[in-house]
Amino acid sequence: MNAIELLDKWDEMTEPMLTVRPDVALKHADLMASELHSLLTEIEALRADAGRYRWLRKQHDCVEGDYLVVKLNGDFFEIKRTELDSTIDAAMEQAK
Repeated sequence: MNAIELLDKWDEMTEPMLTVRPDVALKHADLMASELHSLLTEIEALRADAGRYRWLRKQHDCVEGDYLVVKLNGDFFEIKRTELDSTIDAAMEQAK
């Protein structure tokens, strides 16, 4: 269940608990609200990262339309546009 679905079902999920054990229901509601806040914060951070990455992919110099010219540590590299993601993934893995 994603965050939006959870919010939509909030009343339906919490109402039975409130009538049976209000103390337990409130404790769980606080935990769920905290987790939901954390997840929404993480989603926003991931969206920002994805947006920066999409922007970066569009900011390039093309060589004959199929290659990107990338400057890394002062050196220029040509990377096939279709291989950009796998090249980045490999470089990130190597840097670990």
